[in-house]
Amino acid sequence: MTEGRQLSVNEHALVPIEAPRLARTEPSADESRWPDERMAVALQMTVEAMHEVVGFETVSIGIVRDDRIVTIAKAGTGPFIHGPVTHGLGSDLPLGPIEVLLARSEPLGAWRHGRADHAVTTDRADVSAPAPLRSRLIGPYDTLLAPIHDGQGRLRGVLSAAGGLPNGRPADNATCLKLDTYAARATRVVLAALEHEERREQIRLLESARLLVSNVAGTNSFRDAFELAAPILAAAFRLTGMRLAAFETEQVLWHGDAPDPASHDDYNTHLPLRRRAADSLWSEQAVSIIGLGQETNVRTTPERVAAIKQMLMRTGLDSLMLVPLGAADRAVGALWLYRGTGHWTDHEQRVLKDVGRDLGRLFVNAQALYAEQRLAQRMQELESYKRTLISTISHELRTPLAGILSNAEFLVNAESATDIRRSAHAMARGAARMTGLVDELLLIARLDEPSRTCETRLVGLAEVTREAVELHRPVSERADITVELSADDSVVLGRREDLMVMVTNLIGNAVKYSDPGDRVRVEIERREDTVVLEVADTGIGIEPNDLERLFGEFQRGTDAATLARPGSGLGLAIVDRIVRNHHGTVEVESARGEGSRFIVLLPAAD
Repeated sequence: MTEGRQLSVNEHALVPIEAPRLARTEPSADESRWPDERMAVALQMTVEAMHEVVGFETVSIGIVRDDRIVTIAKAGTGPFIHGPVTHGLGSDLPLGPIEVLLARSEPLGAWRHGRADHAVTTDRADVSAPAPLRSRLIGPYDTLLAPIHDGQGRLRGVLSAAGGLPNGRPADNATCLKLDTYAARATRVVLAALEHEERREQIRLLESARLLVSNVAGTNSFRDAFELAAPILAAAFRLTGMRLAAFETEQVLWHGDAPDPASHDDYNTHLPLRRRAADSLWSEQAVSIIGLGQETNVRTTPERVAAIKQMLMRTGLDSLMLVPLGAADRAVGALWLYRGTGHWTDHEQRVLKDVGRDLGRLFVNAQALYAEQRLAQRMQELESYKRTLISTISHELRTPLAGILSNAEFLVNAESATDIRRSAHAMARGAARMTGLVDELLLIARLDEPSRTCETRLVGLAEVTREAVELHRPVSERADITVELSADDSVVLGRREDLMVMVTNLIGNAVKYSDPGDRVRVEIERREDTVVLEVADTGIGIEPNDLERLFGEFQRGTDAATLARPGSGLGLAIVDRIVRNHHGTVEVESARGEGSRFIVLLPAAD
C-alpha cells in the first residue's frame, strides 16, 4: 500500500500535520459565486439555517470544478479540519482527498460521518479499507459530509458541517431527519444552479460560435480569417494559444501570448502524422484531447503522446485539443488549441466540432474564390503577355525585315558587283537575325511543353563547356576578350543539346557585354552533391533595377550601353527554363561597371 499523508487529532482540536496536497489556489470570481443571485441567496440561506438550527459551528457548500472543490457558500467560523469547511468562501481544494474522506466515512442517512478520533489517509490507494463501526454519536470534532450527485451519479458538490457540539449529539431519528432535509434542499439548489450555469455556458459558447462564423464569412484569405477567429476562440474557450494549419497550402499560423510551443521544424517533421490524425477525426466527426489529466480519441503514437505531455509540462500547459477542419469527405486543415488549466467539457467539444465544420466550409469556399480570382488574374496576365509578345516580336522582326526589303529594292537598280554583294550580305544578316529569333521562340515553346521530361543521360559538363568556349573563340578574339576555362570531370543527368544551349547563351552574353581587354572566367566544380557552373565577366554589368526581371522573356537592360548591343532578350529566359528542367537553380550577382557573375547549380550524377 502506498504511503499516504495523514491528518491527526490532539485532545483539543484537529489540526493538519502535513497536507501539501491540500494546498489551495485562488479561484476566479466566476468560480466562487453564481451568476444568478437567487441561487446564491438560496445556497447561503441553506448553510445559515443549518448553522443556526442544528448548531454546527461551520457549514459550507463546495462544488466540483474539474479536479477541485470550490466553496461557494459558508456560514460560521472555526478552525475545523477536513474538506471545504477548513477554509473560507472561494477556497479551492483538490478533489482527491475529499473523495477519500467520503469513502472512509460511515454512512449516516444522506450524509457521511467522518470521525475525529481516527486518522484519515488522503492516499487514493486506501479508499477500499473498510471504515470501523462506531456508535451513533456525532462527536464534538467530527465532520459530516453530504455528497451531492447528479442524475448520472457524478459527484457535483459536497455539503459539509463540523464543530459546535461540545458534548456531541446522538444521531437519533429526529436529528437524522433534520440533517437529511438540509442535504436534500442543498442538493436541489446546487443541481438547479449547476444546470442553470451549464445552460448559460452553452448559450455563451453558441453565441461565440455564431459571432466567429459571422466575422469570418466575408473573408477570402486564410490569414485574415484566422486573425478574426483567433481572439473569439481564445476568449470563449479560455485558451492560452492556438495553431491553425491549412493542409493544401501548408500554411501554419499561431495566435497566443507566448511563442508556439511546437517548433516549426517539429511541425513539419510530423506533418504527415498530423494530417492522418485530422483525416481520421474528421471521418468520425470527433476531436482529440491529450492532456495531463484528460485524454480522448488519441490518434498518434505513444511516443508522440509522451513527447506532447512533456511539452505541456515544460510550458506550464494542461492540455491540447486537435479539431479537424473539413468539408464534405475530407479534412482541409486543423486547429490545435492549448489550455493552461481546466478540463474540456462535452459541450465544449460539441461546439468545437461545429466550429471545425463551419471553418472548414468557409476555408474551402475561400480557397475556391481565391483560385477563381487567381485564374482571372492569370488570364489577364496571359492576355497582357500575348499583347507584349506580339508587339515585341513585331518590333524584332520589323528591323531586319525592313533591311531586307530596302536592300531588295536597291538590288533592282544595282549596277556594280560590289553593290550587289553588299546588299546580298545585308539581306543575309537580316534573314539570319529573323531565323535566330524564330529558333529561340520555338525552343522556348519546346522547353515549356508539360509533357517534356528531362532525359536521364550522363553528360560531361566540362566537355560541353569546352565546345561552347571554342564556338565563341573567334568572336572573343576579334573583340580582344580573354575567355578562361577551369573545369573538373563533373557529370550531370540531362539533355546534352539543352545543356549546350544553356552554356552557350551564358558565355555568349558574357562576351557580348564585355569590352576590349575584359576577361571572361568559366569554372566547373563539384561540391558534394551539386555541380556548380560559374560564368563571370569584367564587363559593363547590370543595373540593380534590371536584376529582378532578368530571366523573363524579351527582358533586356534599360541603360543605353546594354541596348546598344544586339539581342532579343530571350537568351537568359532560355537558360532559366533549361536549368529548372534539370532540377537546378540559376543566380546572378552584378554591379554596374563591375561585371556580372552567373551561378548555375545542378544535381550531380552519382
